[in-house]
Amino acid sequence: MVIALLLGVASLAGCSRSDQPALGQVQGSVVLDGKPLKKATVSFHPADKGRQSCGYTDKDGHYQLTYLRDIMGAKVGQHKITIRTAGAEDTEAAHAKELVPAKYNAQTTLERAVKGGENHFDFDLSTK
Repeated sequence: MVIALLLGVASLAGCSRSDQPALGQVQGSVVLDGKPLKKATVSFHPADKGRQSCGYTDKDGHYQLTYLRDIMGAKVGQHKITIRTAGAEDTEAAHAKELVPAKYNAQTTLERAVKGGENHFDFDLSTK
């Protein structure tokens, strides 16, 4: 009976992670025209569809991606990246003018491949 109980608990523990894809931890920094970009949303959108990951830049332009609530990282594979300031986490920024050019958000040209383990991606953006 004890063995059956242990097998049941082990199978339940495995079920909760079976629908979660392989993730890589992602962090980095964002600068715009040579200055740290604070209060920006950095989003990684998987090329093969699936849940996006996002993070917010701090006062130094540093971000770290979250996949789902308290699960950090991004799906392993190729991603399109969008970076924007309008509508970011700060309610004040929600109505502000977008500081980041469209080529980095609505018409993004940014792409990166996330691998298992640690990933560090810095973005040096320009308004010119």
